[in-house]
Amino acid sequence: MYPNRISTGLCCCFLLPTTFSSVISVVITRTFATTFAIAIAGALILHSTPIWGQTTRGEGYDLQLELGLEYRDNPLRTNPRGPSDAFLVPRATFNLFRLGAVWEARGAGFVEYNRSLDNVVSDEFRANLAAVVDREIIPGLRWTFQNVARVEQVDLLAAETVDNRQQTNVFITGPSWQIRPRSAWGGAVDARFINSHAEETDEFNSNRLGLSGAVVRRFDGNRRVSLGAEFTDVRFSDDGQSNFDYQRHDLLARYDSTQARLELNLTGGLTRIEPDQGGSLTEPLARIRAIWTADERRSIQALAVYELTDSVRHLASELDQIDMPFVGGGRLPVGAELFQLSSVEVGWHQRSDRLRWSVTPYYHDYDFARVQGSDFDELGVNVSASLRLTRLMSLRTVLRSERRRFSAQDRRDTDSRASVFLNRRFTPRWSGRIGAIRHQRDSNVDGADNRENMIMAYLTFHAGG
Repeated sequence: MYPNRISTGLCCCFLLPTTFSSVISVVITRTFATTFAIAIAGALILHSTPIWGQTTRGEGYDLQLELGLEYRDNPLRTNPRGPSDAFLVPRATFNLFRLGAVWEARGAGFVEYNRSLDNVVSDEFRANLAAVVDREIIPGLRWTFQNVARVEQVDLLAAETVDNRQQTNVFITGPSWQIRPRSAWGGAVDARFINSHAEETDEFNSNRLGLSGAVVRRFDGNRRVSLGAEFTDVRFSDDGQSNFDYQRHDLLARYDSTQARLELNLTGGLTRIEPDQGGSLTEPLARIRAIWTADERRSIQALAVYELTDSVRHLASELDQIDMPFVGGGRLPVGAELFQLSSVEVGWHQRSDRLRWSVTPYYHDYDFARVQGSDFDELGVNVSASLRLTRLMSLRTVLRSERRRFSAQDRRDTDSRASVFLNRRFTPRWSGRIGAIRHQRDSNVDGADNRENMIMAYLTFHAGG
């Protein structure tokens, strides 16, 4: 249901007492993100199929455990250049898809810890992951656990350093009831509790309760139309942000089609925001998601969004991209403010026997609804390529450039990043890689330019199945 599923309902605040919500707010923090990732990693390593049910319908996962040594010549990203530092970096990266008779799980992301060896900057924990675990209670009724963790900037105008990064986390749970899922006419009813937490920005912390429903018409196994609405009650944890509390109503229509070469999802509707203080807001909503496969070697992936949203809802939308990850960048404006998001991303992907490459241009525009002077937009492109040099060796490079424009300050920043890595497979389970990364910021504000160069080496253990 949240944020993409079509829904309708009533506020269900009485379902969770205030004390229980407060306890969850404390538990769902960076520690939860770590525990969630460790639990997934543990399940992958153990590879114990019986926990997913008596019959496993499909499964696949990739887990990489890395230990790396990195050198950065300007970790503070100052101008002029500051002191250098070295880091010891243990990291776990995973990609999971498993279907069982009772349990289903999918997820992708990484967890890492940056240990400063010269103590120039603080040690840092990072978790960038999205995961969904569903448990069938009875046929047609499931309980879902969803989590998104991502590292975001505290101040979008400052350099992206350890002191200007924070861990954010969104946890979602609740039941989903599918009504007549195999009939031409059916329905769906969902209820959700959503908790959000940020390390530094208290305005991001909130508890949300929602109930949703939809009527579904299936034309065949590949096409369906659904109509419905959604209600969400939003309460921010910080007392100073109580004036931002609001109720959200969405009326939506959705069309889904899966053909031989084209997968298409279209959503349109209307959003109404009714804040506890101040006037209401009403805006149209539109989402387009498409994957066109020209052949087995070439494809185009596109995503377009026009929606009145906030940082929690926007972050939770990454759950819908686990199976279709977009590499489009951007900086999330972490906080309580509502903004009108206009976003377009288009990716071209192509591969041959030895070469894989992709190009993804993107544009994001953030137009804040109730806060003046915070609007900004981003225009960027990602280019990646992977070349197999020999049977055991490959070369991978990623180029990224992003121009960010802040309307009120008349400021323009251009961030560019280039990386190149040489990978060598030693055994089916062990590999190593060495590489270099160059970061560069050019700004029209004096003193905001910065440069950083990094070199690194990693030893990797691969688990998969």
